[in-house]
Amino acid sequence: MCTIAGAVARKPKKNLISLVVKMLGILQSRGHESTGVAYTNGVRMWAEKGMGEVSGFFTRFLLRKIEIDSPKAIIGHNRYSTEGGSSLLNAHPFWLHISSGKVALAINGNTPNLAAKKQLMEKNGSIFESGSDTEYILKYIFEASNRRLHRLLDGIKYFMRHINATYSASLLIRDKLFLFRDPFSNRPIHYGWIGQDTLVYASENCALEKIGAKRIKELEPGTILEVDMECNLILHRVFSKKHCNQRCQQCVFELIYFGRPDSKIFGVQVALFRKAIGRMLFEECRVHPEVIDGVPDSGVEGAIGYAHASGIKQDRLILRDAKIPRTFITPGQKNRSLAARIKYTIVKAVVRLYSLIMVVDDSLVRSTTMKELIKMIRKAGRKILRIIVGIVSPKIKFPCYYGIDMPTKGELIAASKSVDQIREEIDADELYYLSLDGLKQVLIDFGADPKNFCFACFDGNYKIPLN
Repeated sequence: MCTIAGAVARKPKKNLISLVVKMLGILQSRGHESTGVAYTNGVRMWAEKGMGEVSGFFTRFLLRKIEIDSPKAIIGHNRYSTEGGSSLLNAHPFWLHISSGKVALAINGNTPNLAAKKQLMEKNGSIFESGSDTEYILKYIFEASNRRLHRLLDGIKYFMRHINATYSASLLIRDKLFLFRDPFSNRPIHYGWIGQDTLVYASENCALEKIGAKRIKELEPGTILEVDMECNLILHRVFSKKHCNQRCQQCVFELIYFGRPDSKIFGVQVALFRKAIGRMLFEECRVHPEVIDGVPDSGVEGAIGYAHASGIKQDRLILRDAKIPRTFITPGQKNRSLAARIKYTIVKAVVRLYSLIMVVDDSLVRSTTMKELIKMIRKAGRKILRIIVGIVSPKIKFPCYYGIDMPTKGELIAASKSVDQIREEIDADELYYLSLDGLKQVLIDFGADPKNFCFACFDGNYKIPLN
């Protein structure tokens, strides 16, 4: 799960890089391991990428350097690794330099069964330098284009028709930008306009709104949006609307966890959805603690919804250090445990007012964060303190192969343990999950069809082919 964002302007704009960097910063929560951009002035292309977050990498000096190059088109990316380790070698955008020009690619998504796919290309002479599936996709498209830049559109179409993968992607050459999205609608991408002469795009619509974009649309699944340096648009439909509607598998985790609360993803307002699954959790478990709080940030709306439905008091028990990135997308179990300890602060004076507390979170994947939080709450609270944990999503029992870092059953606590065993392991007194039926009912209440969503991590039903 990553961020893609970018822009194309009819005339070179000094602030074009600032617009893209702002969008990358707004969507930093989608990936914090590395960041970067590739850009063109219509004649030449350049790339800048590095490890760490947007605010640290894009210094005033670097922004000024890019401004001097007078970019007309920029593609940007924040990385959260699923294929390939956290290193500069795997940072985006990926770059291909050939005699006839340069190609840059940035993707939010994942390619299942990557190793086998790479082996097929290696037999035909391809050499891969990184562990990222984006390098594979870029080289696949290039080979499918007969190694000719003017045939890249054909290469993208060939890739989309022959490789099952989840992606919202941006590909840049000297004089064109291509945005393309898989036929499954698995990952979001939106585009809009600033004035009449600047097209902007991003993974989430809130980033576009915050920089003043208007006429915002979601890129249709199974399509390619071709944009030239005059901002002329051509929409190429690779798959029919009927085909895409039949295969639609939108990632429900975008609504539960990844999306910003102020975004609208797959036609659903994220903050309202999270409050609704909190209300549904109360309808299912009917537990009445003295006080409730949500794990910042993505558990907060669920706690608000639960509190509204139950009439239970809500109080600030847990504070989050905004400078520490999301623990779930932090690579490595040791790093996640350390991040959880330093990321949260328990408000001791408030916790000691209560003897029955409920903590709500969006999901329980490895249990790293919740274990640390309960330790901290017990240490801060009364000697006799009961802690109830409410999870506003079903048990995650199966790996995700579509772009979330849950690659094996072994690291998923619910894959091998019952609710009671999990409760004991995290040291909670009570533990409640939202049911899958409850989650689907909330989608229906928002006018969405559950058949159009992927629940594979909950039920093991992988409707997007893995081969």
